[in-house]
Amino acid sequence: ALLAVMYKTPHDAAAFDKHYFEKHIPLAKKIPRLRKYEVSSDARRTVQYHLVAFLHYDDVAAIQKAFASAEGQAAVADVQTFATGGADIFMFDTHARCDSSSRNQNTGAEAAPVFSYSRPPVGRGDP
Repeated sequence: ALLAVMYKTPHDAAAFDKHYFEKHIPLAKKIPRLRKYEVSSDARRTVQYHLVAFLHYDDVAAIQKAFASAEGQAAVADVQTFATGGADIFMFDTHARCDSSSRNQNTGAEAAPVFSYSRPPVGRGDP
């Protein structure tokens, strides 16, 4: 199973990157049942996302248990401290299969948003 966290372009990319790589990743790597943690970004910066994190787990139940833990809750709370552009989180239930050439392929059910965090623009809000 896969949890994809898609971070939208932050107000201050340098501050985001500093917090993300120095504080958030070490915090997130403490989440129980995590098998693999990957980070990717659009090198050309042509999409609305600044960075995407892929967290791999054995199954959806492992993701649910992981984020019910104190470490999982701390990681979720931390997102709100640095993701000034917001973040979309999707969960995928992946299945491995072999085709006729014996290559492994990942196929998954449709993804549904698990959590979406949007911070209002700075200096804007209700009067």
